[in-house]
Amino acid sequence: MFGKKEVSVEVGDYFVEPLAGKKRIFRALGIAEKASAEAFVSTWQVTEITQFNNLPHARIINSESGITRTISVDTLARQENYLKQKA
Repeated sequence: MFGKKEVSVEVGDYFVEPLAGKKRIFRALGIAEKASAEAFVSTWQVTEITQFNNLPHARIINSESGITRTISVDTLARQENYLKQKA
């Protein structure tokens, strides 16, 4: 709510999804200190802007896993679950 401003969403933009709880699990296993910071985030690239239910949505893909998701552009812009990666 506070401290986060809306961002633009365009094809080619990258967003990161922090993996909540993963660091705690790794710490409990004693490997958190050895793992890099990238191990606790998932990176997604906007590949297409589409319309779904007459609202703009972005198709995002995780290149590491090949998983594709469709998410509201408004949700990405508000940075609720995904944070825009600085260029």
